[in-house]
Amino acid sequence: MTKDEFKKIRESFFNTIFVLLGHIANCDGYVNREEIKRTRSYMEKMQLSPHCKQQAIKLFRTGSNPQFNIVETLEIFKDDVAKSPRITEVLLVYLISVATVDGLLVDKEIKLVRRVASILGYSSLIFEHMLKMITAQDKIYRSPGNTDSSSSTNDSSNSFSEKNKTETGNQRKQNSAELLESAYGALGVNMDADKTEVKKAYRKLVNQYHPDKVQGQGLPPEFINAATEYFKRIHTAYEYISNH
Repeated sequence: MTKDEFKKIRESFFNTIFVLLGHIANCDGYVNREEIKRTRSYMEKMQLSPHCKQQAIKLFRTGSNPQFNIVETLEIFKDDVAKSPRITEVLLVYLISVATVDGLLVDKEIKLVRRVASILGYSSLIFEHMLKMITAQDKIYRSPGNTDSSSSTNDSSNSFSEKNKTETGNQRKQNSAELLESAYGALGVNMDADKTEVKKAYRKLVNQYHPDKVQGQGLPPEFINAATEYFKRIHTAYEYISNH
């Protein structure tokens, strides 16, 4: 692609993601503080320049306008990135990732993001699979179960009865099992997948979402930090499986 084509893709991606975030935030008729907070947090992670931040806020407000035409916007986006079709999947993944921060994705938002996926050409089956993967990635990435610091109990302490100790141990085992299931889900494979299948799934995701890969597809430089964080989630899930 030429420099002008790359520029067009990058500008289109930037413009589209923020108007969509605004549109999702207003899906119930108003934009609350938490929705604004999570979008601002996303902008901070991207380390936007003051100019780009102002532009992003303006786009967010445009998307939150009841008159916003989501179909027209996405059709233009598809045309703009026609020479880099993988960028549409990156857009959808980012949209779900930001919208699900702190578990804030409600039924109305899910319905709207599902509509975005449909307009972009993704079936409901693929969307549900992506939503499940991203939810699992978020769970495993944020969980303290990634460390072994839970074994710091003082044996000389009598603050817990033997019954409480047993219940605590059982809870930890249950949490560990749930996290392991989430780790497999984060890579899009079942828990009965062998090491070869797990590694294959992980490498496929690396090939799709490594920051260098998506930047080469036309991802705007401002989104590389977000790409790095998303990639870390995938790597964390793979490491968790490898260590268990």
